[in-house]
Amino acid sequence: MEIIFSGWNPQWRAQFRAIQADLGGGLKKNRVSYLTIEHVGSTSIAHLVAKPMLDILIVVADADFNDSHRERLKENQRIMQYSMAKNEIVRKVLKKAGWTHAEVDEKEGREKKGYPEI
Repeated sequence: MEIIFSGWNPQWRAQFRAIQADLGGGLKKNRVSYLTIEHVGSTSIAHLVAKPMLDILIVVADADFNDSHRERLKENQRIMQYSMAKNEIVRKVLKKAGWTHAEVDEKEGREKKGYPEI
């Protein structure tokens, strides 16, 4: 898989705001309560070289995650495969930055803690 990087683009903020509004409207329309929709990842940091793909985090209350949501995630395996592949890339970067296997495993364990199994 080829990974492409780009210089920071100030349009990414405007693109996120538009996506945030669309997601918020869709969530409300489908009666999904959420706490926040955030722009995360490399494109959210001004002047950082990044892959030109916006990463967005939707934070929902645990009580809102039900079997219907779990089934939708299962149906969308292409996104889940992307997330798993991204985790491997992050692990490699952290190891090259000097983290030990134990430190990477500990961080990954903390990130997964609290999330329901799909």
